[in-house]
Amino acid sequence: LAMSGAFVRGLLIMVIATRSSHKIHQRLLDHLMSAPIEFFDTTPSGRILGHFSKDLDAIDALLPQYALDFAQDMTLLLGVVCVCIWSTPPAAIAVLPVLLGFYKIRTFFSR
Repeated sequence: LAMSGAFVRGLLIMVIATRSSHKIHQRLLDHLMSAPIEFFDTTPSGRILGHFSKDLDAIDALLPQYALDFAQDMTLLLGVVCVCIWSTPPAAIAVLPVLLGFYKIRTFFSR
C-alpha cells in the first residue's frame, strides 16, 4: 500500500511538473516573441538561446523537487494542526488568526 501510494505521488508530481513546465515555456516564448525588434538587433541570438535553455533547464530540474517538498510540508503541517485540535479542542480557535497572520506576513515580504 505504501509503495503504491509513493508511486502515485511521484507520478502525480511528475505530471504536474510537466504541465507547469510546458505552460512556463509557452509563456516565456510568447513574451520573447513579443519583444521589440531592437531587442533582437542588440542581443546576440546565442545569448538569448543560452538564457532560455538555462532557465528552462533549472525549472525542469528544480520544480518537481520543490513541488514534492511543498506537498510533504503541507501534509505534515495539516497533520500537526489536526493533532493539536484533536488533543486540545480550544486550539481550533487560534488556527484562523494564525493563518491570517502568516498570510499577511507572506504578502508583506513578497512585494
